[in-house]
Amino acid sequence: MAYQPPPPYNYYGGHPIYLYTAPLEYQKNVFNFSKPRDTIGHWAICIEGRCYELAKNRDKDKKKKDPKYKVNYLSEDAWTKGRQPCKKSDPIGYTARPWPPQTIEYICDQIWRRPLQGKYVYDENNCQVFVRLLVDLIGDKQTQIQFPASFDIWSKRMGIARDSTTLIVTAGMATVAAAATLVATPVDPSGTAAAGFAASASMALRSTTALWNDRANKEKFIKKEQAELRQELARQGVIPY
Repeated sequence: MAYQPPPPYNYYGGHPIYLYTAPLEYQKNVFNFSKPRDTIGHWAICIEGRCYELAKNRDKDKKKKDPKYKVNYLSEDAWTKGRQPCKKSDPIGYTARPWPPQTIEYICDQIWRRPLQGKYVYDENNCQVFVRLLVDLIGDKQTQIQFPASFDIWSKRMGIARDSTTLIVTAGMATVAAAATLVATPVDPSGTAAAGFAASASMALRSTTALWNDRANKEKFIKKEQAELRQELARQGVIPY
């Protein structure tokens, strides 16, 4: 049976929203991060003792056809036990209404299905973007202004860092390939190696430009879907106009 949103609320006064952060597995294993990193770690939202997150599907009975990532709903105790070490923020804002958990879960499912298209991408459709979209829909006016704005600054910084890393890696691979050509042919009167190096560098720049353009297009899609989802949820009476 399809989920039926509860009737709209006619009163105000929301719940405090807390942000949990925890290191990702590869950060602990590879980089030896023993403390949560707010900008690059895993994020979850906690409201009234219940945590909401986009994370890897760790169901024991998971089948091959089941998604690798999904939206999880856990009690705060269960979440913190599985995410040590973790850090809980002061309230980052308040919900626009005192919604019950099933309403927030419904909104989470819609975010995963619509703006994020049910696809997880570690540097685009990830846990942090999910949190940003959720707070944007359930937060009161003040929270919608403050938290997403600060998140946008963080995400832009991290996006630039990721793109720069990709540029360095791509250019580095091109340099290695060109250097191998020079080693194989130390004397190159025809200039073939130099031409190959220039072509490799050009390829690296084109690849990075395509990466940036692709990221910009996806951001536009998410914003469009988020706006349409907001209108639909408002028409259903789930969130206020």
